[in-house]
Amino acid sequence: MYFIFSKVLAFLINPFFICLLSFMCWYFLKRNPWKKIFLGVTIGLLFLFTNPFLTSLCSRAWETSGVILPEDKSYDVGILLGGMGKYNPEFKRPGLNSDGDRIWQTLDLYHRKKIDKILISTFNGSLIKTASNEAQMFRDQLIAWGIPPKDILIEDKSRNTYENAKFTKELLSQSYPHLRSMLLITSTLHMKRAAACFEKQGLPVQVYPTCLAGEGPITYTDYFVPDGSNFESWRQLLKEMVGWLTYKVLGYA
Repeated sequence: MYFIFSKVLAFLINPFFICLLSFMCWYFLKRNPWKKIFLGVTIGLLFLFTNPFLTSLCSRAWETSGVILPEDKSYDVGILLGGMGKYNPEFKRPGLNSDGDRIWQTLDLYHRKKIDKILISTFNGSLIKTASNEAQMFRDQLIAWGIPPKDILIEDKSRNTYENAKFTKELLSQSYPHLRSMLLITSTLHMKRAAACFEKQGLPVQVYPTCLAGEGPITYTDYFVPDGSNFESWRQLLKEMVGWLTYKVLGYA
């Protein structure tokens, strides 16, 4: 039930839907005072959701800072969370999305001997039950890239962050109790919620945020020139903020 609720909630807090709802209120309301209010709200929301400076400012305030691991430190297992991509049936190969840096950084950590094993935790976040098994898909890809099968573990039941932590805890406790030092690998925007869930499950993880945007210079155009691509940045940010709050209320994090 919560899984379906989370998908509905994600739609309702989508910045585009919020702007559209405000616009429809302005368009259909007959009372002049309310029309003026919703017109102002719509313009304000469009400015907020398309302004690069405000988007960057709010995202960086939420994100978990990147870390540099000590040269002499390594971990038994790197826990790689899913949501990195999906299978392309037309070309019969996996594809990466904007969170694909997760698997790139995991490969780098493994080859630099910072992690001994890779645990992929995910099934699929889709409502469609016939969707592909993401953990198995990326396990096969890691093997194709030369990672020994014995160094790849999968947890392929989870469909959200809470289940990532819950089922990973069960897998490690039952089958791999000797793996004690853990590095949690996920995107910087997602890390706050993910780390809270793993800590709630009693898993002492060291965070390793990926998808780091970098500081970069702020140009004068960022203050007033709109950029429609920021709608997606706000969608992800609002999803994480509301998700973290919901998990806190439910006791998941």
